[in-house]
Amino acid sequence: MARGNPLMSKQYAADGGGALHFDFDAMTEPDIEIRLSQLALWVIEAERARRPYSLRLPAADISPSIGEAHFHKCLRALACFR
Repeated sequence: MARGNPLMSKQYAADGGGALHFDFDAMTEPDIEIRLSQLALWVIEAERARRPYSLRLPAADISPSIGEAHFHKCLRALACFR
């Protein structure tokens, strides 16, 4: 900077790791609505962080991915849960 050069900095990104796996049956909460709400939050946060994620429900098993179509597929599966 003293020689008229712009101020520079280095940014380090932590390794994002592998895909996140969200499994309805692995949750210990007895209330189904709370489980579904938590899974929806995890899906939203994983998509926001651009981390691949999968979703396993009793009637659906969605493979890991990211993107708008995957996001809506997961949320639709949660909304249609019976």
